[in-house]
Amino acid sequence: MSADKTTVSIVKGNHHPAEKEVEAMVRKSLDQLGDLSDLIGPGKKVLIKPNVAEISCIRADVTDLRVTRALAKIAKEKGAQVIIAESGSVAQDTEKLFEMTSYDDLREEGWELVDLHKTEEIKVPLPHPRKGLKELKVYKLLLNVDTVISVPVLKTHMALLVTLAIKNMKGGIPDTEKRKFHLKYGVEEAIAQLSTVIPPHLSVVDGIWAGAGSMSPYRLLEEMDLIIAGRDPVAVDATCSRIMGIDPETVLHIKYAEELGAGTLDTEKIEVVGKQVEEVSKRFVLPSERRPELREDLDINIVMDDKTCTACRVKIFSTLGLIEDIGKGETLQGLTIVSGPDMEMPPDVPKEDLILVGNCTAKFKDRGRHIEGCPIWSKEMVYEITGLEIPETYMGDHLDEGYEIYKKEVAEGASPGFDWENPPDEQEMKRYTS
Repeated sequence: MSADKTTVSIVKGNHHPAEKEVEAMVRKSLDQLGDLSDLIGPGKKVLIKPNVAEISCIRADVTDLRVTRALAKIAKEKGAQVIIAESGSVAQDTEKLFEMTSYDDLREEGWELVDLHKTEEIKVPLPHPRKGLKELKVYKLLLNVDTVISVPVLKTHMALLVTLAIKNMKGGIPDTEKRKFHLKYGVEEAIAQLSTVIPPHLSVVDGIWAGAGSMSPYRLLEEMDLIIAGRDPVAVDATCSRIMGIDPETVLHIKYAEELGAGTLDTEKIEVVGKQVEEVSKRFVLPSERRPELREDLDINIVMDDKTCTACRVKIFSTLGLIEDIGKGETLQGLTIVSGPDMEMPPDVPKEDLILVGNCTAKFKDRGRHIEGCPIWSKEMVYEITGLEIPETYMGDHLDEGYEIYKKEVAEGASPGFDWENPPDEQEMKRYTS
């Protein structure tokens, strides 16, 4: 590698790689980066941060367990102490997410698996404060290790266009701060600033099953069979964006992170080794092109502003899919659904047809049918729209009652988590890609 360039490694595997091949892909991706002993070596404390923030029973939501396990094995072989840590998204039970995705198997295998929600928080001053941001609250554990490895999934994102190594570190902050990212700070700037206080020292992107389009249950699955890795998270995210056919200059949080000195997105300063971008790239369907038109004849208007948080976006779209799944799609006919703190109410919408989502819209609750919550719960939205009282389900509401239904009805009796050795079956593919 040239002294003035950063290296990004791209490894392409076979169709439907089994666990041994996935591990080999991860090993090759790291080998292609050269000497990593300053990050992963004897006595180093290494924290692996996968993406287990939400689970909707489909691939491309959660980091492939095989990738995380491979990294843990490699780090241990090199003499490092390994911690695997994550916090679920706002209002999510991280331990339940670990159980539902089989990540809790790692504990049985002897790995240290940490729910960051249960750890100490600390305020950290920003090295380059701007746009009113002077400090961020983070989980102290991420500051008390030698190396942080961000292990996201290759996928697009409704609010940020892409969610990769930099965005994955949002799991390193408590729920109170996650809300502020959207409602107070400006999410693009805040995520960029986060990269300056808990930067991933190494990024390894799970691109085996990637996600295009919008969020669950409308995500399009793309089997890419890729592992992308590098030291520079900005360069890794820029390269991944290009693999998905997206110009990283248009992704604000990546651009801002570069401005703050977290890395580079300039192709002249990035040396790609292994496969080249043009060899593996595919033009992904963007969230804006995958608006959830549940049925061609369905007249529904979904209105969000830039501050609508990821949690409410996920809840809204997943709940619409659930309403269709339970055969009550006709109750969506003619509705206008509004979310976000800075929204102006659409004029001339009858009160019974206006659904106001989340605490942000409470000031307008006399204008329509208001659903409380930050974020809302799918159960409450289903009841308000359909009149049906249903238990929490696989749509992110992971209470014990919902978990039992997930196992028995949604997964049709399957054990928790995915069988990572096998591709989605025909029914699963049809459900999430049609």
